[in-house]
Amino acid sequence: MKVLFGLICFLATALSGAQFGGMGMDMMYGPMATLQRPEIRKELKVSKEQAKQLDEIVKNLSKASDSGNLQFNSLSKVDADMVAVLDEAQQQRYFELSIQIRGAIAITDPLVVEKLGMSVDQAASAKKIRKATQDKVLDAARKGSRDSKLMENASKALEKELTALLTDDQRKAFTALGGVIFKGARMKGMWPI
Repeated sequence: MKVLFGLICFLATALSGAQFGGMGMDMMYGPMATLQRPEIRKELKVSKEQAKQLDEIVKNLSKASDSGNLQFNSLSKVDADMVAVLDEAQQQRYFELSIQIRGAIAITDPLVVEKLGMSVDQAASAKKIRKATQDKVLDAARKGSRDSKLMENASKALEKELTALLTDDQRKAFTALGGVIFKGARMKGMWPI
């Protein structure tokens, strides 16, 4: 798990530049990272066979990384393959958990935009606001900032800005998308941007 987390952090930093639109940072909240967490597997009621399949996908990813054959597009496939291991009910609950894990940054996800009936302007504004926050945090990190409160404060401010874009009905619908609250969804000290 520590090796996987290290790989994800490295890739998130390396791939979070403008050429990928922050997709690297999203890896920290995606299936590759979250479906390895024991508490998430327990909440999803992942069977031993499913756990074996998920672990094999990650093992193959590690092999590709070690051999130098890891490609960015293969990471999206890994996420899709991991979700495909889950049955329909587990996939629905995983979607709900992903909303809880990501918080308001989930409204930059095209599927969430569609489910909330957000306008083109709302979706564009959400992406712009998020990118500005990501750029600010990454710039501080590149300059050597190790301020532990930077990410927390940026995430909280981003959460407010993004939810302010939604109508009252959209905010209610967004809350409903998260399903039943699972207290272990977002790891302590995790501040999505």
